[in-house]
Amino acid sequence: MEVLQEVRPSTIIHLASANPSVNQGCRDADYIRTNITGTFNLLQACLHTNLSPFFVHLSSYEALATHHGESPPDSGKYKIDASTPYSATKAAASHLVSAWYRTYGLKTANVFCSNIYGPHQSNDKLIPQIIICSLQEEPIHIYGDGHEQRMWLYVSDLCRGVASLIKNRQAGNFSLLGQETLSINEIITLTSEALKEKQLPLAPVIYRSSTLPGRSFSPKSLISPPSIPDWRPTTSFADGIRTTIDGFCTMRQGAP
Repeated sequence: MEVLQEVRPSTIIHLASANPSVNQGCRDADYIRTNITGTFNLLQACLHTNLSPFFVHLSSYEALATHHGESPPDSGKYKIDASTPYSATKAAASHLVSAWYRTYGLKTANVFCSNIYGPHQSNDKLIPQIIICSLQEEPIHIYGDGHEQRMWLYVSDLCRGVASLIKNRQAGNFSLLGQETLSINEIITLTSEALKEKQLPLAPVIYRSSTLPGRSFSPKSLISPPSIPDWRPTTSFADGIRTTIDGFCTMRQGAP
């Protein structure tokens, strides 16, 4: 709260999140502490400091319900309906953000994002793991058969969307989803092809027979809120992965 009083921000972008990584199992206590309690603490700090910033919370598309009927899903009928411990905590945080808007009048927005990638991403995420293991000529360990799918969004596309939302100070629920849905196996193949283009080493893949608990999710039948107005992703995965590899190579060269 002291920081808020000193800085007095007009906008708070809540990016902090505990989420699953490639080789870690359930960390339910971490999810609850960071995603729920952390969000609550930030919302309360806004009230107790008598500030009225625009509060933007980056949630996850995994917190949204999926469509099981034969007809195409209607984006106007989206709902928050999580199915894993991680997504449940992101759903709970999203509900808190909406509640602080309705109850206390704090202007808020939930942004439901697909999987983000790009330079400087945490090393324990899938794409950094593929790149780092390849550069170090170590095997990549993958849980399951690699068929699990995700939508992928390059980080600069995410930033443009959030910047547009802040500029217009639009309250409500929005989505920022990538235009490409790819399986883990496809990600490995495309990343390996980009590494090969740059004459960099390729890592062998070791599949572990079991799938990490709490990781089941299919974006194909997702019912999502409307996208941020006048926004669309512009970076293809092929272009984004090349830039991402360049970023990790630069960081590796600068490391002591």
